[in-house]
Order: sequence, then structure tokens, then C-alpha cells
Amino acid sequence: MRIIEKLIENIDEEIEGAWEYAERSVECKARGHMQRASRYKEMAHEELGHAAQIYEFAEADVEAIRKVHPLSVEDEEKWAHAVKKMHECIAKIKTYVA
Repeated sequence: MRIIEKLIENIDEEIEGAWEYAERSVECKARGHMQRASRYKEMAHEELGHAAQIYEFAEADVEAIRKVHPLSVEDEEKWAHAVKKMHECIAKIKTYVA
């Protein structure tokens, strides 16, 4: 279902942004640019917050869709995989910039 794919894409975009900022934070920290590293870390966490907000909205949308029309097995699997991937990435990013 295109709606599910778009929701997953939106979450992935925020996670990718968080990874990018997390990597920059670590690079800056390694170079001794602590203030810049700290700001990139904050930006990574902001992106994770965006991902979490989109996930909240998406979860509600998916539940609403399920009430009207059951999701296909394929869409259920895509959604479950995306949720698992999101949680794993969030944990990795938080650990990476800790």
C-alpha cells in the first residue's frame, strides 16, 4: 500500500539525517571541536525526535487503515520490519553519540 511505503520513507529520512549528524558529531569530537560536536549531537537527537513523532502519527494512521481495510501480509511485514529497523537505528545512534 502506497500510504505505508510513504510513512516508512518519511521515518527513514529522519533516521538518515540523525545518522549524518551523529557521524559529524563524532568527527568533530575527534578533532577537538567540542562545541560543534555537541551541537551536531543535539541535531541528531532532534532528528530522532522527528522520527519518533512521525512514527506516532504513522502508527495511528496504520491502525485507522486496519479498521477500514486489513493490510496485506506484505504490508504488515513491511511495517513490522520498518518499526524494528527504526528502533534498532535509534538505539545505535544514541549509543554512537553517547
